[in-house]
Parts: sequence; C-alpha cells; structure tokens
Amino acid sequence: MSQKTVEKLFEEWEAVCCPICMEPPHEAILLLCSSHQKGCRAYICDNSQSNCFGRFTRSLIINEQDPSKKLVCPLCRGEVSDWTTDEPARRFMNNKPRSCTNESCEFLGTYIEILEHKKLVHTRVSQVDPQMLQKLSALKDCVNQIESARREGDDNLRRLILGSRS
Repeated sequence: MSQKTVEKLFEEWEAVCCPICMEPPHEAILLLCSSHQKGCRAYICDNSQSNCFGRFTRSLIINEQDPSKKLVCPLCRGEVSDWTTDEPARRFMNNKPRSCTNESCEFLGTYIEILEHKKLVHTRVSQVDPQMLQKLSALKDCVNQIESARREGDDNLRRLILGSRS
C-alpha cells in the first residue's frame, strides 16, 4: 500500500464516529450495506461497554416477525447484508484518545487504557451506593414475580399488577 493510500485511510478513519453513540468506535465493526461499493463506511462499536452493535442487531430480531423489514445502514439507509471486522481500522480507532464515561472523571486514554482505568478506579465495591443496591434488588424481585405470573397465566399477572397498586 502506498504512503498516500495509508494517509488517506488514516484521514478517513480519523473522522469516523459510531452512528449509535457518536463516539470513536470501540472494537469497530464495519457494516456492509448496499452502498458499500460506492464508499459508505458505517463503523459501529462492538464491545460490552457501549453495546452499540448489539442494540443495532436487536432491531433485526424485533423485525423478524415481518420478513420485509431489514437492517438499514444508519448512514445511507441502504440495506445491510453483512458486517466484517476491518482490523487495521479497528486498531487505529482503538488507539484514538477518548474520555472516561464516568461523568466526574477526567481520565483520557486509548480504548485499552480506558478499560484498565475503569477496572482499577470505577469498579470498587465500596463505591456502590447501598440504597441503590437495595432498590435494584427490589426491582429484580418485582420483575421476577411479574415474569413468574406471566408464565402462570394472565389472571395471576393481572392480580399481581392490580394488587401492587392497592
């Protein structure tokens, strides 16, 4: 690949942002849409933190009830036929500096540095609000009761929902 071609690719990748989260893509996936041959390049994050690709593909699962519904490219609105990993683009985008997602944190680093930073700084059990854990536990219990009632039948579900209002 010529130096000019590499510079052009770097310039193209520098401007890329995920159309879902509007950040430089983390672990980018390249969508192959009907306009790909014409130059459309939609890169989407494919990692557990932002889960942009997962959310994007879930729309296909929702639309499976209607076979006429297809995944459409968020950039050109063309039909998405497949996706691939462009390793050089992925490495380039993962090395772009980005901010920590914690609002009160000013850390700046590459994707790998951010992952390490989050693991070391933002996942301490002591930082978890006990009241929020209690609320989360109560919410999980409620969801489990509703799910159980739904499996048993509509009457139990109505009783559970109406009973919780009184």
